[in-house]
Amino acid sequence: MKNPNSKIQSPKDAIDHLKRIEVCLNHQMNLFFRLSQLAYQRGLFGKCFGTDFDEQWSLVGREFDTLWQVDNGTQPDLFFSGSATNVFIELKLGSKLTLEPVLKYVCLNILEGRHSSGAKKYFLFFHGQG
Repeated sequence: MKNPNSKIQSPKDAIDHLKRIEVCLNHQMNLFFRLSQLAYQRGLFGKCFGTDFDEQWSLVGREFDTLWQVDNGTQPDLFFSGSATNVFIELKLGSKLTLEPVLKYVCLNILEGRHSSGAKKYFLFFHGQG
């Protein structure tokens, strides 16, 4: 039975609602990058950051919480970890950018550096609506 008090009264309403939820975008982008080829990722990041990326990396998901014991302290939108480079992408839909997400990725970079070979190059990209 449909909830008569719901703002979602049709399939179009449901789709419009899902388009405004950042979590949905995060899942879609995570899936996109897991399916995309490494050469595509390197080319995209090279254009975004103006440098060449020639290393292997992995897209770190929710497993970072267990690996680095952060007790759900933060959740990265997209986090690529390589041997010499970390690439972070923060996805925003309609919300304003604040200092908090910047600090989140600085902390993640520090944590990752403590659990890997040490200091890495760090790249942060914010993607949002214009």
